[in-house]
Amino acid sequence: MKMQTKLDKWKKSRLEKRAKSVERRIMLAVNAANLPRRSLIQRLLHNPNKKPWKTFAPKVVLVCTLVAPVFIYAFDRYSVGIDPQNKQCLPWRIFLIDKYDKTPVRGETFAFKSEYMERYGQGIKFVDGVPGDLVVVDAEKTTVNGKVVGHGLMFAEKLGFTPQQLSRSGHVPAGKIWLMGRTDNSFDSRYWNSISASSIIGRAYPIW
Repeated sequence: MKMQTKLDKWKKSRLEKRAKSVERRIMLAVNAANLPRRSLIQRLLHNPNKKPWKTFAPKVVLVCTLVAPVFIYAFDRYSVGIDPQNKQCLPWRIFLIDKYDKTPVRGETFAFKSEYMERYGQGIKFVDGVPGDLVVVDAEKTTVNGKVVGHGLMFAEKLGFTPQQLSRSGHVPAGKIWLMGRTDNSFDSRYWNSISASSIIGRAYPIW
């Protein structure tokens, strides 16, 4: 009986020392930060709203279970495209790319991969021509079905051609797309012709 009493006293003494030690550390932190002592101690040691982690953990797991698939789907479907060029060929620099939408639509912007885009391996242009469209390129302008979509051939000499050598006309073949920028300095299908529609990465929605 006496042994049990001594053990209880020892446990109580240990708990009191531990409490005083924790309180002392808090008081030192309060003094260093010049914060109100009583309110901080009450919030840290005597918070009636504090809940044990065992009741909180299941909620965290449930939220992660519900939210994780949404984030995985979003990251799998969408990506952000940024035009790093100083001289842009489109009015926008940042795009949201929907990689699940790869069906070319005339007049819309799409991200694509191409061996012609040597520095970056991919780019973003307007799909100005789809299979069956008539494209005419000459030294002054480029038209698709009679509509002007570009002017000049400013890169012809740099590529080792004359504007006359790059002048041509014809229909966009099946399975191909004709891609254009919106400036004279755009490096596009005027120089490397139509490319396979399978090169499309996804539809690019302008953000900024």
